[in-house]
Amino acid sequence: MLRRIVVENYIIFKGRQELDLDSTCGGSFHTLVGENASGKSSFVALVKAASNFVDNDEDFEVIGNDIASAKAVCEFHFKHGHELLQYFERSSTRALHPTVPCVSGLFSWFSDDILKFPMQLADLLRDTFGSVSALVRVFSGRKSFNNNHPSHCQFLYVVSEDVVLVVIKNNGELSAALHDPLPAGVDLIEWCPDEAFLHKVKLDNPNESTMDAIEQPLSLESSSDTDFMQTKHAHFVNSNWDTLRYRDVKNLIMVSLLKNLSQEGIDDALCLFHEIMGDQSLAFELDLDGDIPIRILDKGTRRIIQRISEGTFSTFVVAALVVQPFSRTVIFDEVCRGMHPLQVRRLRTILMRESRNRTKCIITTTHSPEVVEVERITLIWRFQVLPSGYCQIRRVRSRYNVRDLHFIGGAEVREIFFARYIIWVEGESDKRFIEALLRLFDEGNLELFKALSQPGAATNTSGGPDGSLSEHSSSHGAGRSLPVENLLQDPAYERKYYTREVLSTIQEAVRSCVVLSISGKKNVYKATAICNDLGIPHAVVCDLDVIIPNSKENSVQSQFDSCRGLWTSAPIPHAKTKLLNEDQCPASKCVQDSNPGLIPKLRACRTVGEVMKFYDETQHIFTWRVDGGEIEDAIRLTKSQFGKKLWPDLSFGDIKELVVCLLQPPKLRERNPRDKDASKQPNPELLRCIFFLIHFFTERLTAN
Repeated sequence: MLRRIVVENYIIFKGRQELDLDSTCGGSFHTLVGENASGKSSFVALVKAASNFVDNDEDFEVIGNDIASAKAVCEFHFKHGHELLQYFERSSTRALHPTVPCVSGLFSWFSDDILKFPMQLADLLRDTFGSVSALVRVFSGRKSFNNNHPSHCQFLYVVSEDVVLVVIKNNGELSAALHDPLPAGVDLIEWCPDEAFLHKVKLDNPNESTMDAIEQPLSLESSSDTDFMQTKHAHFVNSNWDTLRYRDVKNLIMVSLLKNLSQEGIDDALCLFHEIMGDQSLAFELDLDGDIPIRILDKGTRRIIQRISEGTFSTFVVAALVVQPFSRTVIFDEVCRGMHPLQVRRLRTILMRESRNRTKCIITTTHSPEVVEVERITLIWRFQVLPSGYCQIRRVRSRYNVRDLHFIGGAEVREIFFARYIIWVEGESDKRFIEALLRLFDEGNLELFKALSQPGAATNTSGGPDGSLSEHSSSHGAGRSLPVENLLQDPAYERKYYTREVLSTIQEAVRSCVVLSISGKKNVYKATAICNDLGIPHAVVCDLDVIIPNSKENSVQSQFDSCRGLWTSAPIPHAKTKLLNEDQCPASKCVQDSNPGLIPKLRACRTVGEVMKFYDETQHIFTWRVDGGEIEDAIRLTKSQFGKKLWPDLSFGDIKELVVCLLQPPKLRERNPRDKDASKQPNPELLRCIFFLIHFFTERLTAN
């Protein structure tokens, strides 16, 4: 079974990337997630090439031609020598290779038995490791072996307690030697053998007939099998490979997979196929040695299925590979291609179960959140493109488990691993509001862009570092309470305008952003901590009581109402202790986890404004300020009759219209001529939130 993968300075992976696939449960189902072009398929191809000591796979780019440090190594474990020999003999007589150029890409998305030994090692493996009763480790890969004159070549280590077999393949030439046991603690991924301690051995030289019998796969490549297909399978195989149809190749693959199974294995594969499909509507008639080796029928109509759908074919391949008795590692690139969402949901559970019950390592790349198994969060690997253009592989730390993810509702928990940016919000109403705001950005809404673009600003290239132009407005409308009027004099409400180029750039960033609810202020720490682990840029939009003390005796609302001067200048009683109290100020735990060095700076804050500025600048946490510090209070600055009870009655379209009306209050008068709120200026709290989001995206895009 594949246990560890190390890739360093290969293709788009700069630096060392290590995947520890070991699992205490006996099997493991690992998912590789990330955007397109983040390196998932390249990584899978490199793993296959590093494990293949037989075929002459195309070489891969060494980054910067840094041959000395570049490596791609896979570590496999076998319980004892007999299991190793069983695997070797079985894989030597079984293969499924692309022989049809026009459809060879079909074979790139699935693979088992990725470790391939050269046939010349047959007697050497049998004599050296056949009687070993303890663990046998195999290291296969590519790296440099000569520091003075480095050359990149394939290598193979077979390691037991008593001996190390070293095999080198350089320019197609094989050489082998035995090495004495190594001291404990030596990492063979980094180890290079000292020639002085190597005892070279002679490799077998199988004759041509033996090579034909062993190395060539029985299913597609041997001459006898070709004759067999041209005669008995003439109904779907043409002697001219160039005219072979795609559906015929599917049939050939299905037949080849079944031929490797016993009758019990075939029944097992078909049973698993029906479980993934979710019904028994398809029947299989098999005569693998007959003229028509396989028929698939619709049970209801008894109609023969001539064209197998992509989802049905994918399901069959998955089931057949999973039940293979001698394969211990199975890799799929986009395992759920063509499958129905309900099948994908079952597939995740089934693969997790089968990897455990059959003691297999199953690895799949995916763009489908339904495939991600959050019950084992540490088995999820996120591929991410760095600002340098190279790729990095991130893993959630083992101290998290599914309980830490229960704060996210439903299937949204899996969206974490696929987003380029995340905006966390506190509740469902906040989520719908911010989603509607971002949708307006996505659509290039004219009212939104008009509110943010000063006339003539599209051609003005001067301005702040984020491309904004600003002016300070001392008047935000009349008829508000004194605390609100005082609050709106704060410099944070300075009016800003942006060029069209900046807004267009933000529009693109918004399209890669998801909005997720943390379902309560005490979960803000969990949300930000997981994003920090995975390297996902994130911001938080939440209520004020997440960052400042709030209690029944001293609520945010009461503090706001009793403030006679600037609200942000209001002192916080016992700030030195309360600001670090996780119950009083849940966001403080974010600081303690991500950057403990900032704790003295937080402890030094004494006023509401200082705390707000601290979290905005260091943690990208935005809080609503007015009245009780909630989103409804912000909306009431423009639409006075608004409360929490109105949210359920609003459709998504209604919320988008609400956002537009807050930016363009005259539109309220269009809907209701008697609405007095229509004379007000754009909602200052909403503008402040928009400015915060624009600054967040601009900062991240600049960093990239």
